[in-house]
Amino acid sequence: MDSGGDERGRTLTIIETAKSAGHARIAEKNTKILDNLDKIITTCESCEDDEVVLGGKVAQLDGAS
Repeated sequence: MDSGGDERGRTLTIIETAKSAGHARIAEKNTKILDNLDKIITTCESCEDDEVVLGGKVAQLDGAS
């Protein structure tokens, strides 16, 4: 499985390539994706070992699994 950083790096490359080729719409769409990835990564990084991210928010991991 890829880490968020890998996906973030690929998205940055897509944005840079699209901008240099004059594809503003592709760059714009991928900038929105990058913003969402940044939110997800930041939320995941704030989790403790007994927490998960559900619906964009940190929640306690259920010990019943």
